[in-house]
Amino acid sequence: ALRERRDDILPLALMFLHKFNRKYKVSRTLGHQLMTVLESHPWPGNVRQLQNTIQRAVIMADGAVIRPQDLHGL
Repeated sequence: ALRERRDDILPLALMFLHKFNRKYKVSRTLGHQLMTVLESHPWPGNVRQLQNTIQRAVIMADGAVIRPQDLHGL
């Protein structure tokens, strides 16, 4: 489970961010507050949950910087 691998959360999130930026032809970044939220979230699921969260955020973000409010429901 991802909650047992806290040190992997940000590197994985950045990898997924790069993947989805390319896929959707955008240039989003993770805001500092969002990184804190990602690291402190209990992550009941596995890495796929983080991947889906980043994908949704890339799609739904209003601006270039993804903020906690862009995570809708996390």
